[in-house]
Amino acid sequence: LSFFIKNREGQLLACSDEHVHLNNAKRKEDILGKTSHERTSKNLADRHVKDDKQVMETGTRMINRLELVDAAGRASSLPVWRVTTKIPLYAKDGKVIGLAGVSRTMIGHPYGSDLPQNILSAIKYVNSNFSRKIHISQLAKIAKISTSSLQRAFRKHLNTTPQSYIKDMRLS
Repeated sequence: LSFFIKNREGQLLACSDEHVHLNNAKRKEDILGKTSHERTSKNLADRHVKDDKQVMETGTRMINRLELVDAAGRASSLPVWRVTTKIPLYAKDGKVIGLAGVSRTMIGHPYGSDLPQNILSAIKYVNSNFSRKIHISQLAKIAKISTSSLQRAFRKHLNTTPQSYIKDMRLS
């Protein structure tokens, strides 16, 4: 289990040892004070910053978001899937001053049994073939649904598009 606290500017103020490990750092001092863009790939950092801004600007919690974590520097080159929750932190005057988060690694397949089998088939194909050129029409055929249905299913179940999922797999 990993925990972290960020200020309004997105700088890491505190974190667990597990969070240090996830950032491929040796010591907390190596990552404290840094933003997501200083600690991870641009694509994943952009997504983290977007989530952070939403939490801090709206004061709304983000509960159990499935996220990819960079694989760079790890023994395995496979991406790591984590479930993350972020909540706003408030000053005495009621203004949001940052956020706190917890994150845990998914054990086994990241989607569990709730994901429809046809979408799981498309995901397994991407996970095994992301280094090759993959067409969305090809994924739709594997899932045995239309491309528009595939787009909607990815948004509903994964909170992303098939194109972004493929890109995340390539960049992680």
